Amino acid sequence: MNFTIKQFSESCGLCRTTIYKLINEGRLRTIKIGARRLIIESPQEFFDREHAMQNPSELEACHDDI
Repeated sequence: MNFTIKQFSESCGLCRTTIYKLINEGRLRTIKIGARRLIIESPQEFFDREHAMQNPSELEACHDDI
């Protein structure tokens, strides 16, 4: 299942700024279809992978655009 940035944000509690940062760092897998960017993994898959890598991260919810 693919998620829009907004859907991913709402389902996992991360703000869009953090999601875009993760995309730019290559930590969140996406595809681009035309002008749309879709996240190609579920929040659960993302958090499982991040946990498996045992990277301390800044994945705290922020409120700058909700």
